[in-house]
Amino acid sequence: MSTPELTHARHAVWAAVNAADDLRAAGQSVFRRQLRFDDEPSFLPGGVESIEETIGPGDLPCLAILWGRIAAEWNRNTDMEWTFPLNVFAWTPNHSLLLPEKYAERLIVAIHEQQPTGQTISFVQQATGHHPKNGHSLQFVFSHLGEEPESPVVRTELTVQLRIWKSIT
Repeated sequence: MSTPELTHARHAVWAAVNAADDLRAAGQSVFRRQLRFDDEPSFLPGGVESIEETIGPGDLPCLAILWGRIAAEWNRNTDMEWTFPLNVFAWTPNHSLLLPEKYAERLIVAIHEQQPTGQTISFVQQATGHHPKNGHSLQFVFSHLGEEPESPVVRTELTVQLRIWKSIT
């Protein structure tokens, strides 16, 4: 069975993030823990807050990528554009905005522009056939890990709009 296009697109975002030099230090991702949800449930009954219950201070910074609500829109009689938001969550320690702002900017650039070595088309464009759409949303939420108020974090919530054209015949 071939890889579903949605999985391929999500993996392309992971590849872009992991290949971006601005998101690497000493040859490793700056994110100590990456929650990919390939073999784990991606729907968590408590939402994003239930993810925070599984993260410890030693996991920070931490990154998770989950799907949002996918919309489909007809274009002509046989073509459909799927617009699907990919929610990128990053947790950083403390309640300073300096590190979350830096990572948010670098994540946006990586998702839009990062290309495989020696190629001229981005990971995301190779996977979906299109650049991400404009109209991302970004917010910073002051939170804490689990039930421990002494573990303050900033949760960066970035929503990137990806799209795939499908011919329905």
